Amino acid sequence: MSTEKNPNEQLADLIFQQLKAEGLVTGDGKTSFIQNLAQGKLKESGWKAALEQTIRSKLQNPPLHETSQT
Repeated sequence: MSTEKNPNEQLADLIFQQLKAEGLVTGDGKTSFIQNLAQGKLKESGWKAALEQTIRSKLQNPPLHETSQT
């Protein structure tokens, strides 16, 4: 049985999906992130926690770019 999301939850879910698509967050903690954002409870520390680990990981392990030599 699926419950319908209110507009705040729909927007929070859309924001989360966009952040995930850009590689700024992982799927970890998705439910709590969406609930806190939808309820206006996501503070600076919450944003930092959500984004910092992914960004730090990207800086430590940059993607490999293939270069072609012709």
